[in-house]
Amino acid sequence: MAFVLIFAVLDVGAAQILKRTFSAWRFQERGVLERKYRIVSPIYHHDLAASTDARSMWGNIPYHTTTNSLGFRDDATREVPLRGPLPRLLLLGDSFTEGVGIAFDSTFAGIVATKWRDAGIEVLNGAVAGYSPAMYYRKTKYLLDELGLSIDGVLVFIDISDISNEARQYVVDSADHVIDLEAPPEPRFRSLKASLKDNSVLFHVGDAVKDVIGSRKRYALREEIAAWTFDSAAFERYGRVGAQRAVENMDRLLALLRRQEIALTVAIYPWPDQIAHRDTSGRQVRMWRQWTSANGVGFLNFFPDFIDPAEDPRKTIGRYFIPYDYHWSTEGHRHLAAALLRTDVRRRVSRPVHGVASPQVR
Repeated sequence: MAFVLIFAVLDVGAAQILKRTFSAWRFQERGVLERKYRIVSPIYHHDLAASTDARSMWGNIPYHTTTNSLGFRDDATREVPLRGPLPRLLLLGDSFTEGVGIAFDSTFAGIVATKWRDAGIEVLNGAVAGYSPAMYYRKTKYLLDELGLSIDGVLVFIDISDISNEARQYVVDSADHVIDLEAPPEPRFRSLKASLKDNSVLFHVGDAVKDVIGSRKRYALREEIAAWTFDSAAFERYGRVGAQRAVENMDRLLALLRRQEIALTVAIYPWPDQIAHRDTSGRQVRMWRQWTSANGVGFLNFFPDFIDPAEDPRKTIGRYFIPYDYHWSTEGHRHLAAALLRTDVRRRVSRPVHGVASPQVR
C-alpha cells in the first residue's frame, strides 16, 4: 500500500514538472491556443481571426497560424486590399487546405502562392478546418457580396470528410446562415480523461500508446467518416444524404460565381483509407467528376497522385501523412503542390491588369 501511495505521488509530481516544461504535454493545450484565433462567425459558422500571429498545436506538433486582414492564413499579417493589381485565385477547403500542423510556407497553399505570385497571380487561402460545401458557398457569398472582395477564380478542395459534415453537422438555414444541425452541449467540467492525462505520467504515456496502436488499426479498419466512398453501409448511414446536400451547396456556389463571371474549379484527393483500399474510382471521384462535367466546371483529380498500384499503401501513407494522422505531412504538401503546379488551373483565373494582357501561361 505504501508503495502504491509513493508511486502515485511521484507520478503526479513528475506530471506537474513535465507539463510546465513541455507545452506539448498539456492535454488541452491545443484547445487553449485555438480559442485565441478560431472564432465564431454568425454568417458561415466559424473562421480564423484576422491579423493574428498565434502559436498553434496539432497533436504534439507546434507551429504558427498567421492570418492577413481577411482572416486568411498567410505568410504575414499583411493588409489585403479588396481589389489588387493581379488576378486572384481563392482557395477553399478544410483542415488539409488550411494546412494544420505545418508552417504556412511549407503547405501546398503557401508553396503555390509563392510560385504563382512570380507568374502574376495572387493566391488567397480562405480555407479553415471544419469547412464543407455549406461554408464554401456562404463564405464566398459574404466575401463577394457583403465585403466586396474582388477575385477572378475559385479553387475548392473538397475533402472526404465534407460528406459527413454535410450530413451530420451543418446546414444552411432559411436566413442563409450556416448553423449546427444539432449544437453540442457546452462542457461544464473537465473530463476525467483530460484530468488524468494532464496530471499523471502513467495515464499520459498509456493514452499515447493507445492512440498509436489505435491509429495503426484505423488504417485497416476504416475511418467512419471516410468509409462512405467504398463502403455501401456507410454510404447509406450518412453518405447519401451528405452527398445530396454537398451537391446542393456546390450548386449554390456555382450559381453565385457564374453571376459574377468567376471561374470555378473543383479538386479532390484521397485520405489514407482511400489509399489503403486503392479507391481510385469510388464515390468521391465519380460524383465530382459527374458534377463538374455536367456543369462545365474545371476538375482536378489528385487521387492518382497518391495511389500507386505498384506501391504498398502503407509506404505511401508513411511518406505523405503525419504519423498516425490523416493529414498531410510537409512531404505530402510538397507532393500536392507539385501536382497542382503541373495543372492548367492558372488559365482559368487570368485577366487583364490595368489594360495590359496577362502573362502567357505555359
